[in-house]
Amino acid sequence: MTLEELGRWAAWQADRLAAVFGLAADDARDREFFLLAQSAKLGEEAGELQREVLGFVRYQRADKLGAFTLESAAGEVADVMICAAILAARMGIDLDAAVRAKMAKVAL
Repeated sequence: MTLEELGRWAAWQADRLAAVFGLAADDARDREFFLLAQSAKLGEEAGELQREVLGFVRYQRADKLGAFTLESAAGEVADVMICAAILAARMGIDLDAAVRAKMAKVAL
């Protein structure tokens, strides 16, 4: 999958989620609510990823360590990427262009 494809899917998903929650695409307050809610969701998923990383490096209580696998960590990485892509789509950010520009800047 390319970032362009992820961006298109995220735009579709953002529209679907907005409809599920009864948010109008042309209403500024609904748009702001969606962005804030999606930002909170991204924070939630980032926290879950942090928990996975702590488990991956075995920096968790011994009774919790069995719950952490490479597969569960991969799922949380995917959740963070998807949430960020949905947020970008709803903000009108070209995900492919933004990542390419950031990679070029970081490579300097």
